[in-house]
This record gives sequence, C-alpha cells and structure tokens, in this order.
Amino acid sequence: MKESTEKLEEATTKLNEVVEVVRVLNEKLAQLTAEYDQAVATKNAAIAEADRCARRLNLAQRLVTALGSENERWAKSIVLLES
Repeated sequence: MKESTEKLEEATTKLNEVVEVVRVLNEKLAQLTAEYDQAVATKNAAIAEADRCARRLNLAQRLVTALGSENERWAKSIVLLES
C-alpha cells in the first residue's frame, strides 16, 4: 500500500510538472501567435499601400502622357496663330 501511494505521489508530481510545462508552452504559443498576426497585418498593410502607390503612379504617368500630347497640340496651335 505504501509503495502504491509513493508511486501515485511520484506520478502526480510528474503530471504536475508536465502540466506546468504545457502551460508555459501554451503561453509562449499565444504570444508568438499574436506577434505573427501583428506581422502579417503589417505586411498586408504594406502590400495594400504599395498597390495604392502603384495605381497612383500609373494614373500620374497616364496624365503626364496625356498632357504631353496636349503640349504638342498647343505648341502647333501657337505656331499657327502666330503665323
């Protein structure tokens, strides 16, 4: 009986140690998961900003091209009006 009680206490002690290790690991996992989620959110925000910048650059290039052709047309009109 005494031997069984000692084995039970030993097993309970080991179980408590394992439960504590699992608790600590779960806390670390929760922290790392939160950090990962934050990093993913930051990455997604950066990608969205890069996409917005690319669209604005495309629009700006189209505007410059359109204004360039208008500049040529206006220059020809000035030459015609001067003559």
